Amino acid sequence: ALKIETGDALFFKSTEVKEEQVEHTYLLPFVVCFVTVLFALLSYEMGVLFDRFKPLMAYAWNIGGSMAGVAAFFLISLLQIPPVWWFIITSVGVLLLLRGSASQILVSFVTLASTVYVAWNLQGDGTWSPYYRITMKDLPDGGKVLNVNNIGHQTMQVPEHKEGFYHVPYTSFKDNHFKRALIIGAGSGTDVSLAVKYGVESITGVEIDPVIYALGKKHHPALPYVLPRVKVHINDARAFVRNDKGAY
Repeated sequence: ALKIETGDALFFKSTEVKEEQVEHTYLLPFVVCFVTVLFALLSYEMGVLFDRFKPLMAYAWNIGGSMAGVAAFFLISLLQIPPVWWFIITSVGVLLLLRGSASQILVSFVTLASTVYVAWNLQGDGTWSPYYRITMKDLPDGGKVLNVNNIGHQTMQVPEHKEGFYHVPYTSFKDNHFKRALIIGAGSGTDVSLAVKYGVESITGVEIDPVIYALGKKHHPALPYVLPRVKVHINDARAFVRNDKGAY
């Protein structure tokens, strides 16, 4: 396990989780072996089908299928479609392509329906953004923890409850008054709420994930995103910085 003893250090995760439990030693090898066997079986059947075509035509279908998969994944992410629908659509497609006896089709239907049920059950109360599965839970002293893909990611708390390093950029320059601040990766609003607390007059936030921003706007106890002096851009930070003409 990874033990976090203090909030004074800066590291890549939040400090709301004091101890991270690691996965079982054999889980990752099992997943790798399972996926390898699964794709080996699928690729064998695909190879048999491709033998019916001339090599260039088979290659064209192969590349076309890959591009269609990329396009489908793009649309799924863009539309924030939860996994249960991935399995429903795939199951319907499999059932339409099945050829066999009634008993074989029935067994396949039950198997696919069970898979859809498991996907729905595992989905739980998560919210799906173009990048993550997002869940939230309440903190004992107020605010919320925001988890992405079952990993602690951010906390939504009032500035007084945040770790010391969040205050350093402001307390280190007590005689300076920041007029304009640019916050890259504004997230659910923690850094924005600190900028508000310390009197920054104009705050520009850049956040790539629209769902994390929306959850922060709705649930952050300091409500930093509703203030007129805070402007938020849903964009990739590199694209924003490349085109922005402001000075901060």
